[in-house]
Amino acid sequence: MKVGDLVQLKGNKWSSYRHREGEVGLILYTREMKTMAGKMRDFANVQWSTDANASDVLTIDLEVISGC
Repeated sequence: MKVGDLVQLKGNKWSSYRHREGEVGLILYTREMKTMAGKMRDFANVQWSTDANASDVLTIDLEVISGC
């Protein structure tokens, strides 16, 4: 995944991200961050199409629907 990719949440991850079921988003940037469990994980900052809000999402919870 890279900046500019259009993504969508995978399968049953919708409830973890404030009910973003079926929404498409644009990756603004990616980064590695420490989780509450202390592990380093890859995150993408996604700007959502329905309300233009951006949020950090684990990249493993996303699928690319259109790449740059």
